Amino acid sequence: MESLRVTRDFPLSDVDSIMKLFDDSFCSMKYGFTSDRAPWGISRFRRVNLQGVGVFYDEGYGSRSVARTRAHILGDSQSDFIVVIPLLRNSRMSQCGAAQTCGPGHFRVLSTAVPFAGHVVADGREKYAELLAKVPGAMLRELAPRIDDISNTPMPLQRGAGQLMKSLFEL
Repeated sequence: MESLRVTRDFPLSDVDSIMKLFDDSFCSMKYGFTSDRAPWGISRFRRVNLQGVGVFYDEGYGSRSVARTRAHILGDSQSDFIVVIPLLRNSRMSQCGAAQTCGPGHFRVLSTAVPFAGHVVADGREKYAELLAKVPGAMLRELAPRIDDISNTPMPLQRGAGQLMKSLFEL
């Protein structure tokens, strides 16, 4: 088993630190900043690596937007998956031409090999929380060969693949 690494709780206020944190944790993305200050804040971000899968707890406030473009994909050639489980607040993402809203009680899988864009639906005073996992593409495609077909599709945690995800995260 891989060694366990936990990132401590910490506040972030500068854009460079936020971009480096998310780029290093998931994949390179654009964050939709309109100034030198993020329109959202992080109150807690924890990371644990378990046998090649990075599991993250992300909590903060405000509306976060992200976009992974074709230029990002060509720049880092990642072909992994990000599993997103909203705990507080909905998120709206677009991938493969479909915009989908996913909220608590559901999860979605995003491919880092395909452009995506979206945001957490919250204003500056509202708290959000989500669990995320970065899963190597080869590992997930071996377990679920058609995983690319369901990219960005919200699925309930109570049935089928959702029940498996729920048990993995002990929700």
